[in-house]
Formats: sequence, structure tokens, C-alpha cells
Amino acid sequence: MSFFTKKQNLSSDITSALIFENSKIKPVEIQSLLDKIGAVYDEIENQLIVLTLNIEIMRYSLDKSNSKEVLNPVVENAYNRFYNSLHVGEEQKNQYYKIIEDTKLKATEILFNKHRQLAPKSTLMYRLIIELENIPLPIIDRITEQEFILTIDNWFKQGKSINDTYKIFDTEENKSNNAPIDFDF
Repeated sequence: MSFFTKKQNLSSDITSALIFENSKIKPVEIQSLLDKIGAVYDEIENQLIVLTLNIEIMRYSLDKSNSKEVLNPVVENAYNRFYNSLHVGEEQKNQYYKIIEDTKLKATEILFNKHRQLAPKSTLMYRLIIELENIPLPIIDRITEQEFILTIDNWFKQGKSINDTYKIFDTEENKSNNAPIDFDF
């Protein structure tokens, strides 16, 4: 691994799509672990929590080499992609928004903590998932706990890999081209 590899530039829109598309497939990983231990959980709540945690892990990873002025709108656009994809009523959207905001707040406390943490971030994120989904700790065996932590560790590795490979960079052409991108081929 070279420290002087050149990063590829990605526009804000493409980076936002990358963050959202990677994050929206992650809930299945946690659902399979929860199903394995026979946990009772709300599937939609699980999807919202895991989606949010993955977007926030991407924010944390990309924050290392991008300015907040560039990164924050990109991440908010990823959340907007989610909200725009919903086909539910306004009341349901507000409930989803509350779950996402609560998760975002708690994830930020873990990811951007200025004090030394006694446990790895992946372990703290695992505990956060268990807490937010009200899963009783005694039903989780040691092997499944390690699978949770390894899964979350992989999310961090993926975020680091994206940060090591790409940099958010908008050209004047990208900024002026506000036409929607059609992904139907």
C-alpha cells in the first residue's frame, strides 16, 4: 500500500449515490444475524437504524480527507435520496425521520468523540444497534456477537477504502449540470 496514491475525483452527486447505494444494502447483514439468534425486532426500524449507521460511518470515513462544507451536503443528499424513495404517508415519514435523527445523534457521539474510548468503534456501534433495537443481551451468544462486530468492522473498512480511493471534487461543469441522472439502462 502506497501513501502517495492519487485519489480519483468523484462529483458530489456520484458520491452521494455511492454512499446511499452502499448503505441501503447493509440491513440484510444485520437481519440475518438477528434471525439467527431468534431475536424479535421491527424490520423497518432495523433497516432505518442500519442505513443511518452506514451513512454516518461513510461521513466519518470521508471526513478525514474532505472539508465539512463539501461533505455535509453530500451526506444530506444521501439521506434525501432515501426520503425521496419512500412511498408512505407524511406521518410515517415523520416517524422514520425521528428514528433516523435519534440514530444519527447517538452514532455521532461514538464516531466523533473527542475523548479516548475504551472499546473499538465497531464494538460501540454493535452495542448501539442492540440498544436501539431493544434486543436483550443474554440471547446473543459470544460467536454471534463476534459476527456482529466483524460485520460492523467491515463497514468501517469499506468506508476507509472509499476514502482512500475517492475524493469529492466538483468541476464547474458538474455544478452547473443539475439534470437528473437516469439509471435505467
